[in-house]
Amino acid sequence: MRAVTEELRKEKKIETVRKAQSVIREWKEKEKAEDDPVVRAMISRTAPLPPGAALTQGQKVFLATIRKEGEVASTPAPEDRELEVVVGGMKLRVPRDQVRIFPNAPRAKESRPSKTAGRGEEASPALYLQTPGNTLDLRGSYVDDALPEVDAFLDRLSLAQTPHAFLIHGHGTGALKTAVRRHLAASPYAKRFFPAPREQGGDGVTIVLL
Repeated sequence: MRAVTEELRKEKKIETVRKAQSVIREWKEKEKAEDDPVVRAMISRTAPLPPGAALTQGQKVFLATIRKEGEVASTPAPEDRELEVVVGGMKLRVPRDQVRIFPNAPRAKESRPSKTAGRGEEASPALYLQTPGNTLDLRGSYVDDALPEVDAFLDRLSLAQTPHAFLIHGHGTGALKTAVRRHLAASPYAKRFFPAPREQGGDGVTIVLL
């Protein structure tokens, strides 16, 4: 019994250390971004997006997490947790709290769909924004170790109201991928999950909507 108790204590310590390491990594990434002179200059010219603030299609915004300026792709509803932003010709789905606005910029005029577009044409779907903070790399982990780590990770993101997460499990034998997705199917955190698009790792990565 004593041996079992000691083993459980060790496992609990390991899990605590992993959580602490994850938080420290996020802090370091944030500090690194804020130390960049370009990022500092852009942050000084921008302001956080107030909750429920109205945005217009074509309005310029700044994404500090990826240090890029972009444009609002479509006018969001005030209650939307994510926005579609075009950055470098690529459409991204970005958490609302990661968007900064240019307070002194002239208000953009909302563009209308082109009349010349074919009826069968559809806009390409937006990619979900991936950052170190919303990504968990499980490659090389055993299933028994990976699943509790997934739960702890999704719990932390849910508390932070992060709208989506990336779980990198790779392909390998397929055992880890299958176990993770089966686990997500019964998870109270996952509203929906699906393989990432090819540009973001394809079937070796699972995107989870929280």
